[in-house]
Amino acid sequence: MSSITCPECGSANTPDSVFCAACGASLATATPPPPPPAETTYQPPPPTVSPVERPTGVTILGVLAVIAAILQIISGLILAALTDNGGFIVLFLIIGIFYFITGWGLLNLKKWSWYIALILSLIGLIGFPIGTIISIIVLWYLFKTKTYFGL
Repeated sequence: MSSITCPECGSANTPDSVFCAACGASLATATPPPPPPAETTYQPPPPTVSPVERPTGVTILGVLAVIAAILQIISGLILAALTDNGGFIVLFLIIGIFYFITGWGLLNLKKWSWYIALILSLIGLIGFPIGTIISIIVLWYLFKTKTYFGL
């Protein structure tokens, strides 16, 4: 229960008092103390949801896939110019598009990109010996990091 403080002597009086019980001064000009602050309970800030961090190896695979896409398209243009055959452009353009889409998907951790990278790596196994070694390493890494893709 709050009390009224006498402006003359400073003594505490009951809230319904008109005059100070200690000195008799009028309490009409006295202002009651402010009410105590409402009890507040501590509420911790909401937890921040951190996005899944992309492993560095997946970033490297994504960037390499985009670079491979660019090289495929350039190779198709060069072969088409040398042989006067438009089929090379179409073939290499399709392969380049697959690599580009795969690289974009890997950089954004899309589930479908894991499958496309798996298929491209399986196809790369036939490039003995260098392609086979690189594809085995990529396959191993893809299976190691598949949880980042929601698999």
